[in-house]
Amino acid sequence: GSLTGMRIHHTGNTISSNIHHNIINGLHDINTITQINPIGVVGLCYNGINIPSSMAKISDNEIYNLTNQGISSSANPYIKGIHFNSGNASLFSNRIAISNSSYTNNINLTGIYKAVTNVPFSCYHNSVSIIGTSAALSKSYAFRKGSSNGTDTIKNNIFQNTRSGAGLN
Repeated sequence: GSLTGMRIHHTGNTISSNIHHNIINGLHDINTITQINPIGVVGLCYNGINIPSSMAKISDNEIYNLTNQGISSSANPYIKGIHFNSGNASLFSNRIAISNSSYTNNINLTGIYKAVTNVPFSCYHNSVSIIGTSAALSKSYAFRKGSSNGTDTIKNNIFQNTRSGAGLN
């Protein structure tokens, strides 16, 4: 399961979505009982349609202070600032800061994650900062792409990952 600040599920028409000027902060998962599936905390999740005339514009959002104390027996729990699951999207001028505070559980941190393949994606003028200390089995990414497929334009962003520790940072 996951705790999500904003989930947009856009299907069925060609009207564009404009998601802007939102502040998402203070999401905190405190489930410390070991789960089979990983527990996630996600600031903004977008599920859209793959029609070029229906590109979502996601801009000027602030996402910060997301924490996760989850424990999983299969895959690491995670925190994601923005997660694109499907659909065309243009992401610009967003600010994301993720650290998982002082918690030392195996937690994967991702600022922006593009899971969808074979659809246009633009990413301009975003600031992403990943900080903190990682446990041995955890990973962190300021930007992560789930596949090498798709035509993407990623320009003029600041991606900072200064997370230290034994994990893959």
